[in-house]
Amino acid sequence: MTKTPRSARSLALGSWLSSTLLVLALACVPSRAHAQSSGETQIDLATEADVRFELGVDAQRRGDFRGALQHYLQSQRLVPNKNVVFNIARCFEELERYPEAFRYYADYLESELDESERRVAEAAVQRVRPRVALLRVETDPPGALVYLDRRDLGSRGRTPRTLAVEPGAHRVIVQAEGYDPAESEEVRASIGGEVVVSVPLVRILGSARVVGEPQGAEIRIDDEESPSVGVVPATIELSPGAHTLVVSAPGRQTTRVPVSVAARETTRVSVDLPLETGSLVVDAEERGALIEIDGEAAGFTPAVLSEVPSGRHTVRVVRPGFRPYEDEIEVRPREQTRIDARLRLLQEITAASREAESIEDAPASVSLIPQEELRAFGYQTIWDAVAGQRGVYQTNDLTYSSLGIRGFSQPSDYGNRVLVLTSGHSMNDDLLGSSYVGYDSRADLIDVERIELVRGAGSALYGTNAFFGVINVVTRDRDSLLGPHASIATDAQRMVRARVGGGTRFSRDAGFWASAAGIYSQGHDYSFAEYAPDGDVQRADELNTAYAAARGWVGDLTLELAFNRRDKRIPTGAFDTILGDPRTRGVDTRGFLELRWEPRFGRELSLFVRAFSDLYLFEGDYAYEGDAPGDPSYVSEDRWRGVWVGGEARATWSPLEWLRLTAGAEARGSALAELEGRVRGEDPFLNPSGSEGFWVAGGYAVAQIEPIREITIDVGGRFDYVSTFADGAVSPRAALIFRPWDGGTIKLLGGGAFRAPSVYELRYNDAGETQISPESLVAERIWSGELEISQRIDEVTLIANAFYNRIDHLVTLDQVVDPSSGDVVLQYANSADIAQTVGAEAEVRRDFRQGWMVAATYSFQRTRIGDLLSDSDEARLTNSPEHLVGLRGVAPLVPELLSLAARLRIEGPRLGRRIETDGSAILVEGDVPVIADLILSGEIAAIHLTWAAGVRNLFDWRYGYPGGDDLRQLFVPQSGRELFVQTTITF
Repeated sequence: MTKTPRSARSLALGSWLSSTLLVLALACVPSRAHAQSSGETQIDLATEADVRFELGVDAQRRGDFRGALQHYLQSQRLVPNKNVVFNIARCFEELERYPEAFRYYADYLESELDESERRVAEAAVQRVRPRVALLRVETDPPGALVYLDRRDLGSRGRTPRTLAVEPGAHRVIVQAEGYDPAESEEVRASIGGEVVVSVPLVRILGSARVVGEPQGAEIRIDDEESPSVGVVPATIELSPGAHTLVVSAPGRQTTRVPVSVAARETTRVSVDLPLETGSLVVDAEERGALIEIDGEAAGFTPAVLSEVPSGRHTVRVVRPGFRPYEDEIEVRPREQTRIDARLRLLQEITAASREAESIEDAPASVSLIPQEELRAFGYQTIWDAVAGQRGVYQTNDLTYSSLGIRGFSQPSDYGNRVLVLTSGHSMNDDLLGSSYVGYDSRADLIDVERIELVRGAGSALYGTNAFFGVINVVTRDRDSLLGPHASIATDAQRMVRARVGGGTRFSRDAGFWASAAGIYSQGHDYSFAEYAPDGDVQRADELNTAYAAARGWVGDLTLELAFNRRDKRIPTGAFDTILGDPRTRGVDTRGFLELRWEPRFGRELSLFVRAFSDLYLFEGDYAYEGDAPGDPSYVSEDRWRGVWVGGEARATWSPLEWLRLTAGAEARGSALAELEGRVRGEDPFLNPSGSEGFWVAGGYAVAQIEPIREITIDVGGRFDYVSTFADGAVSPRAALIFRPWDGGTIKLLGGGAFRAPSVYELRYNDAGETQISPESLVAERIWSGELEISQRIDEVTLIANAFYNRIDHLVTLDQVVDPSSGDVVLQYANSADIAQTVGAEAEVRRDFRQGWMVAATYSFQRTRIGDLLSDSDEARLTNSPEHLVGLRGVAPLVPELLSLAARLRIEGPRLGRRIETDGSAILVEGDVPVIADLILSGEIAAIHLTWAAGVRNLFDWRYGYPGGDDLRQLFVPQSGRELFVQTTITF
């Protein structure tokens, strides 16, 4: 049954009039769709649409709403027009088909309307809304096509959408591209109500499994600017179809990988991003410095390094003797980055304060012998390397070599007033206190990175034996390891030395090196005038040496060991032995094992903890004539055995920028301290009851205060207790350092030191054969003061200083009458007179740069017993030259390939002393030695060979060093001209 349309009177008059006016207005506005078309067909459609529209308007005026709808719908199908949509909605409203009216009013509202049109349309929607049942359809994502009850009835628009429906039950069907179709539960709509229907959409997906290198590379889809969807390796869900994976990582070339993804399937994609590279140019004034990129060796300066991965890198340029250069750089793809690595000379020592500091800041007068100098001069021993430094001179009695510092080196003192360290570990033994500086210390210096010389009293940090100075032999560290190598050397002593060694770093914080060496020497031939006509000794000082050392580290832990054994013939007839008898010889064995822990906690706090065990063995054989004419000769044997253990703990705290505090404690004790003597085949005559150990304990504290950059104050001291004498020893030190102008430093230094009498000095007694033990000895004391001024001008340094030393209770070896036998023998005693030294030193030095180095030194040192102003021979100290002149230099003849080194030393005469059989002393002044060395050295990089060859004592100068009271020789002759060659090949 068809409903009869309502008459106009059923509507409010105002509403009817407004609607009628709008219909008429719309009828008067022809559609302009055809104006936007071209072609005959489009014109015909537009004309037909206009005709249909006009027919609809006529029918609507007559109240024939069904007829009007027929024409309007036809017009809308031909050419869509918003005005037609409104008229369709109005006709449906007149026919009381409110759901259709609501739908077309809603469609009209989505058109572009002016304000008046929108008000009319909204009012129409409000009129219809109470008469319809509404469904509000929403989806995630929006934009899905909406179907009501059946798909074949056609779409009702796209979500979100409000649908006017017939009252009753309905189902909403949605469909969107790339998603599974979805259908709502049955919902019930009622007139005047609105029901919200949310229909979830499930996306139709496939996936791409992305693997390859580098891991962590970012993955984007289709566009480099799109957000990252994951990192390699990853499984990425994608809509089915073709996609482009954009994969990128720092330092790698961005790669675009096409992939076709099938629905509900996984496609595997492998990527391998090529490195983004640039080039790096590294230059430095010093050639041959190692270049490291992110901890890996990359070449030597100067270098052009291509194919360097782009991105940020840490570049280090390292060369022994220089501060490592380190910088953070950014290498850009396909661009060149330059670095000018200005390597500054290390000029840094640790021995003065037990903390690394520059020479200018050290609270002492110090010198540094860098590896470049050690290599250029081909130094074989510490004794040779340190000679020629300010205030340092050599002594050698052909049994032991030792060093004098600032006018003091007594014959037969075995160098016990100079402390020698190996990387901070004391090498002086606990039986004699001897310092070892020749082949009795080590077979060569190839493992040595630098030698530090600290002049002056050093007991404030090191205790006994640091009397006149400290020599610290610093072995190669983590940044200067020598790779696997072999070396062979020879010199005029008819000596050959061979060694092997090498090191490696397992990581930046772990590594290992080891070396072993052996020496065999047939020795020199000497002629001793004091024994004429039988004073000629063939192969007089033959020796052999075995040496081994190793160091390993992990993080802050370091384990180090060293062992040296020297077997040497004693050629001089010492202690009245048979001159030249090959049975007279000494074997020195020295070794240590040390474990160190050196953590650092930020800038403020560092710790140093170590435990160590040391060994010293001496085997001395002395051949004597029989007691009566015709009696057979015999051999007297000395067997000294020392084993000691100890530990140290030290903390350095810098709570403020201007304050550094160092405090520590150290202790060591003898596990064995045995001196045994016997005639071979007989019972012991020395220490027959066994060993008697001793122990040492000390604590120290030092404060370094720098209130302003121009002033540093260093004060501190140490207390030591040594069980072999009753009194403890206090050793203070103070330093005031001024920096009044650029490059200038003034040091005012003062301090005290002590030396405890050694076990040998206290106990040795060979049954009165040559020596008896003293009744008692007290510790020697020294008080020193010094003023040093230095000025650095670029690479040139000028130094001048003046110093004064006062020594109390000096231990001397005197000849006395043995009360038990009446024979003249040797005995140690404390001198009742003070010893004093006043002196001055000057040095001009151009530090090693680009293979050049030159240094000139002069030292004046006046040492006297008693009156410092006396010029009598009795007041002069033996073996103490007043003047020392040194000149040394290195020049590159062919850079990196060949260098020439030269050294000249001139010394003032030394006073020698010999005691006659009647007890009288003969004092004689020796000659002035002029000793020149000339060395060529170089490197053949192609075969990794370094070499040095030269001549020592170029002028074949004949000279001697004063002998001790155990010798008949007034002066012990030294070697003449010597040739040497040293080669090292690195694998």
